[in-house]
Amino acid sequence: MREVEVIIPTDKIDIVESVLKEADIGFSKIEGKENTNLIIATFPENVEFIINELSKLGVGVAFGRIHVSSIDVVLPAPKPSEKTETRISTQELLSSVIQPSKPTRNYILFVVLSSVLATLGLIGNNAVVLIASMLIAPFLGPVLGISLGIVLLDKKLIKNGLTAIIVGFIISIIAGISFTVTNPNFTITQEIMLRVTPTIAELGLAVISGIALSVSIMSREISVIVGVAIAAALVPPAANIGIGFGSLNVEIITGSALLLLINVISILTIGSIIFWLKGIRPKESIRREKIAKRLVKRRVAALIIAFIAFATPLVYSSINVYQRASVEGRANTIAVNILENDYPDAFLISVSSQYYTTDPLTHNPCIRLSLTVSTENPMYVASVPATVAAAVFSELGIETIVNLAVNIFARAP
Repeated sequence: MREVEVIIPTDKIDIVESVLKEADIGFSKIEGKENTNLIIATFPENVEFIINELSKLGVGVAFGRIHVSSIDVVLPAPKPSEKTETRISTQELLSSVIQPSKPTRNYILFVVLSSVLATLGLIGNNAVVLIASMLIAPFLGPVLGISLGIVLLDKKLIKNGLTAIIVGFIISIIAGISFTVTNPNFTITQEIMLRVTPTIAELGLAVISGIALSVSIMSREISVIVGVAIAAALVPPAANIGIGFGSLNVEIITGSALLLLINVISILTIGSIIFWLKGIRPKESIRREKIAKRLVKRRVAALIIAFIAFATPLVYSSINVYQRASVEGRANTIAVNILENDYPDAFLISVSSQYYTTDPLTHNPCIRLSLTVSTENPMYVASVPATVAAAVFSELGIETIVNLAVNIFARAP
């Protein structure tokens, strides 16, 4: 439930009362000498209609004020709303988005803290620290502000959001560079590489995050926001770009930048679409309404085109990743079967393979397979590399290079 409190000059009360009664909106009245308070208790989905009707009279624009607050408990409880799906009003949505989308001092502080944590988590290969950085990262506010600004044609909201996003990403990149160049023991970790080759899975996650974020904000389901903050991870790829610059690694820079852009564009696109479908519209006069709607549709269409443009290489990359994983898995299976069946006295310790569509040495498709075995007699496994290479080539038709490491053990008499 919501309470809409309307404070207007007493000499304007008659016209406001007539409009509310005509719209069948119930209210309580507290009259004063100069001002009169009208108090309306209603369901959330009715708030926007009430505010719009009052605004047409000039309430909250030319005179008077409108306050909207949440009612936690009503006794006796009112009958449930007939609408199965509700949302907060455009005005409430704006009030909850405007401040988080600005690059304030607190915003900068949280960006610095989350960027430092993300960089430490990436370099230290620590997933827990990375999750902590996602939880305190304030990037969702500006992204949401841009989405809402696009739908409402609010240039100031878009400008504030873009400024905050750009400033935040620059800080994250600087943090990544700083910790990389000042760390003499820097090595590329698994967490860093996980953000270098984005796939269609990351694209799906970004789309779902955009849906969850928009719906949760409009329905004020605050409990969902924590999960969305983790899912819509923006600060780790931004910090990863800085790590790429600090280590002069082009692959890390380009891969992380692609992941970051996909995440941002996905949330922007989906957010704008959800806002539009939920009935959020620019506040324009009837004469300009069609022009405003056309302009919003063009902006959303441009976002969709950008989304498709960035998603296309991800689909191609995903196909390559899955094909590579399939080839490597089959090569590993062939090697394991050969050792188990043909070399029963050798103990397999580890097996790994790397499939290159263009090998850096041979410049042809190639599988580089590494085996580690333990045996009493190294000559017993001398033929393993040739046997495994021939079997893999026969099965997959791809040139295979096998590297064998042998651990020799002896039995006590």
